[in-house]
Amino acid sequence: MRTRTYFCLLISAILYILNNNIHAQGSGNAFKMDGLNDYVGFDNNNRGIENEVTVEAWIKTNSFGHHHILSKYDRDAERGFQLLIQNGKACLAGRDGSGSYRLSGYSATIVADNSWHHIAGVVHEGTWTIYVDGKLQNQFISRYENTILRSNEELLIGNYYYSQLGNHFYNGQVDEVRIWKRALSIEEIRQNMCQSVPVASTDLVAYFKFDETSGSTVKDYSNLSIDGVLRNTTIATAKVTSGAPIGDKSIYLYPSSWAGQQLEIKDEYNNSFKVDSVGIGSPMVGIHLYHVRSRPNSLAGLNNAVDSYYGVFTAISPATAYKTNYAVEDNICSASFFSRADNSVLFWNPLATTVQEGKATAKTDGNSKEYVVATAPVGKVNIQGPNYFCAGSTIELSVISDATPIWSTGETGNKITVSRGGKYWVSIQDGNCLLTDTVQVQAFPKPALSLGDDITICDGETVELGAPPGLNNYVWSTGATTSSIKATTVANIG
Repeated sequence: MRTRTYFCLLISAILYILNNNIHAQGSGNAFKMDGLNDYVGFDNNNRGIENEVTVEAWIKTNSFGHHHILSKYDRDAERGFQLLIQNGKACLAGRDGSGSYRLSGYSATIVADNSWHHIAGVVHEGTWTIYVDGKLQNQFISRYENTILRSNEELLIGNYYYSQLGNHFYNGQVDEVRIWKRALSIEEIRQNMCQSVPVASTDLVAYFKFDETSGSTVKDYSNLSIDGVLRNTTIATAKVTSGAPIGDKSIYLYPSSWAGQQLEIKDEYNNSFKVDSVGIGSPMVGIHLYHVRSRPNSLAGLNNAVDSYYGVFTAISPATAYKTNYAVEDNICSASFFSRADNSVLFWNPLATTVQEGKATAKTDGNSKEYVVATAPVGKVNIQGPNYFCAGSTIELSVISDATPIWSTGETGNKITVSRGGKYWVSIQDGNCLLTDTVQVQAFPKPALSLGDDITICDGETVELGAPPGLNNYVWSTGATTSSIKATTVANIG
């Protein structure tokens, strides 16, 4: 019986706030090698590599031939290393000065499946190890204690050449190639694989992002800055939009069981993207979440511009299916999920999205994907108008809304007329949120007003007339606005 597996992504508080920070657009570009004659050549600088090394790259290929992703290998001097593919499987090979050819053994995972895979080879204390997507695949323990990897041969990406064996050109895409002059642990490999690394990282001696757009120079972003040259083609021809799952920040999880596991990544605004409820028995061995702090390379299909997005990379195999859930700290009234396969896909596809209890949910398949969510935070409604009046008169209460307000009086519309004191409220349905506001209105009784009996005065005489004190406003027939006036002529005062 087939077990159907699920996991949920709880994406909390992704607020698309515009900022002026400049970041690469995800994985940027990659180079596509034709497998015929193009490759990248560098000089023979050894880059400080002595007795241990880590070589890593993201690749995408469907070729089952014998291809070299990277080589710095001197067969005659019996020193150096090669990261290669044969029969669709990855391997780290080379010589260590012992006179023997070392081979990590080939990966159990087929990497020639036209999907992006992270390949890492490590030499440490005589052990040659190969990893695919952060999982140990194979290793050879030589027990040789005097390993020497120092090589005076050129560093090549996409080829290995030996006069008696010819060329071994790589056929496929390649991105994010890094060489370290020490052995990285499996935890370090997993931590770095789905994110760009600081160019000044300790022991990073080569770093190639392949984001160049013209010419033939391939930049080395490490502190050594030993650039290379693309041979037999041009960058304009070789460059393609990369689909490698690379963000500015990433986290990972490789549990022995998915039961009760969850994974959360937070952005610079403390908003979070969370994975939980992973189905037990899921075929994937690990999962990476990454955040890209820049606008996607394409906004096609989106209903709003966004300034960041998230990605999910499922290691080795996808899950059967999973859900994405999105929540904002201040709640969500409406939201729309969009996804794409990777950075090389320009169009974002809408996903059926539901919002309940302030969280948005969309169900998708279990493949690696990138996500954006367009949300509307909880809005506000304010009742406008005076909150008191004199008994016997009326006032108007109103709200501004494109929806249909419902008042406590049972009336609908943007305004009502009030003739009684008391508590009045209004409610407006905004997507999945009900917005309300309340106002207390007071009706004051009319004050008793008397100026006394009529007074008779002679010409030239003056009399002071006064109204009851303590009222807010006074208006006399003379135009005066004080509580009392002096009458100097015969007139009707009131």
